[in-house]
Amino acid sequence: MMKNNDCGRSMIEMMGVLAIIGALSVGGIAGYSKMLNQSKINKAIEQINVISGQLSTIGAGGGTYSGISNKTAIKLKAVLDDMVTGASTIKNPFGGDVTIASSNMMSVNGGDIDNMAYFIRYGGLNHQACMAMATHDWGSAKNSSFIAFMVGSESAVNANGLKNYPLNCAGSGYNLSVSVGCNNGSSVGVPLPVTEAATACASCRNNSSCAVAVKYY
Repeated sequence: MMKNNDCGRSMIEMMGVLAIIGALSVGGIAGYSKMLNQSKINKAIEQINVISGQLSTIGAGGGTYSGISNKTAIKLKAVLDDMVTGASTIKNPFGGDVTIASSNMMSVNGGDIDNMAYFIRYGGLNHQACMAMATHDWGSAKNSSFIAFMVGSESAVNANGLKNYPLNCAGSGYNLSVSVGCNNGSSVGVPLPVTEAATACASCRNNSSCAVAVKYY
């Protein structure tokens, strides 16, 4: 009888140990996944900083960004090699598309100045990435070439873009699907407030369907 009781206790103890191991494994996987996602976020922000630094230096010398695109940015070595997957195809750490294009900039006296700015758009962002990039300070420094950024659902950001968004934009509220933060914004500046970011990123809470576009001169 003693032997049977010992065996019974051992089975119960073993099941308890297995349950603990299972719980720890689930927690460990979740923690690792979050850490991996944060690493991708940091890498994406660093990539945009590198690209904008390279392109703004090039533009300062040439005076215009006419013709800037994925293909020309790759040829000019403005894009990190590990991002390039084709002659004109660039991918971000989340596997989404990267788009680089010339843009217009509003002059101090009003009116658009063609091709005097450019934007970098990152698609395929999940909710955590969307929130982190929406609340990131993209360039409030005094000498920054940052103009504005747009964040929200990928389809809305792609449709609206930042092609004609002015240098001294007023703030947010471009439409209900996206939010815009500006360096000189009187309504919403940078970083974007968490509540504003949460609204903009709501569409990708359960998927990877958000995007951010950052505009520089």
